[in-house]
Amino acid sequence: MSAKAILVVAKHGKNLHLLTDFLDDQGYDPWPASSIKEVDKTLRETDTLDMALIDVTGFGDSIWDRCERIRKGGVPFFIISPRKTGKAEEKSLSKGARDVLTKPLEKKRLLKLVEIILGE
Repeated sequence: MSAKAILVVAKHGKNLHLLTDFLDDQGYDPWPASSIKEVDKTLRETDTLDMALIDVTGFGDSIWDRCERIRKGGVPFFIISPRKTGKAEEKSLSKGARDVLTKPLEKKRLLKLVEIILGE
């Protein structure tokens, strides 16, 4: 059985690297993207994404269009945010996110969410 593909979006290299390495260590196939251009490329080139983790920090409003495309593609996703505000949560959920995860991410909880979403 092949590893489940997870789109990992984060503008900040360190956050992207940490999340990608963590998922890789857990046996998943992370697809990192640190720019809107990379997100678009991944969405164009693969139709096998199983889920997405999207850190919206630093992207501006253009990231929400990508969330909409991901949702329309039937891919479950979570938004990662520095803090959980009512406005951020409302925007995220209105674009189809399953939930908003706040930084710092708790690895155990993140892994459990990934397992539940991917049916493992």
